[in-house]
Amino acid sequence: MNTEKKSQIIIKDLELYVSLGWTKEEREKKQKIHASINIEFLSEPSACLTDDLLDTIDYDQLCEKITTFSSTQEFKLIERLGFNIYETVKSYSKHSTKVSINITKKPPIKNINQVVFSYGDI
Repeated sequence: MNTEKKSQIIIKDLELYVSLGWTKEEREKKQKIHASINIEFLSEPSACLTDDLLDTIDYDQLCEKITTFSSTQEFKLIERLGFNIYETVKSYSKHSTKVSINITKKPPIKNINQVVFSYGDI
């Protein structure tokens, strides 16, 4: 019997307003996108025992960091935005983690409701 435990922090649908789009005109008006972030700890975070925020990932601060950088830059492609969010999450964590990112946007293309780009270790 496998008794190995896994732990994750999953941030679902972080709402971001981003200058995103292939054309300059599309990037001129910020559009709402959603980022979902899955952070898998490779070993149990100490916070499970200590109940101390310093022993885990402060997802409030992490989301603020992502929101700030994504609102101050322009991106032509969701692939670039997803990669930058991935890099931000990986550099923020002091724990050994695997990370995956899903970026969801509604493109200005007829008959397409959503496009999702996924990137990461998981």
